[in-house]
Amino acid sequence: MNSHWKKTISDKSVQENTGKVWAEWFKIIDRNGGPELSHKEIVTFLKSNYQLRPWWQQMVTVTYEQQSGRREKHQKSDGFQISKSKTFNQPLTILRDAWTRTELRRQWLPHTLENIPIRRQSKSLRMNWIDGKTTVEIQFYPKGEIKTQLTIQHSKIASLKKAEQLKKYWQQQLDKLESILHQKKSKT
Repeated sequence: MNSHWKKTISDKSVQENTGKVWAEWFKIIDRNGGPELSHKEIVTFLKSNYQLRPWWQQMVTVTYEQQSGRREKHQKSDGFQISKSKTFNQPLTILRDAWTRTELRRQWLPHTLENIPIRRQSKSLRMNWIDGKTTVEIQFYPKGEIKTQLTIQHSKIASLKKAEQLKKYWQQQLDKLESILHQKKSKT
């Protein structure tokens, strides 16, 4: 077992939602071949034998993999994934413009994205990042008429070190965006 593993969800919450605490789940999985099972096989085992809801099937499996040292923090099956969120005192349309209008985007995001295809959806944007290997998804969540939460999810990152660097990078860029939008709002 991984002695550096830290619970992100309390035993109380796990028990309320699954009927067992973490240690009980880990023992059950271990006794049923857990160390040799793939992620998909563990999920199938939990679904078939314990009828957990899909989210809890994944959460129990991922947490088991993390505590047993099979999976690192932020690690997914296709690499590492980080996310960063910030709530802005701006409507959704202003935040979308901050991504889609080149002249505004250049003010806060030092990378030019002209050659990167952005697939637009109603409240999200998706793109391949400038490295050509990772992907970025931006979600917009309106919080009333003048507030919007923006969440960036950066996926398929090659290493934990790079994932941690990108997490800091996106925090800096979101802070910079907030400052620029605040200045623009103050001028109007």
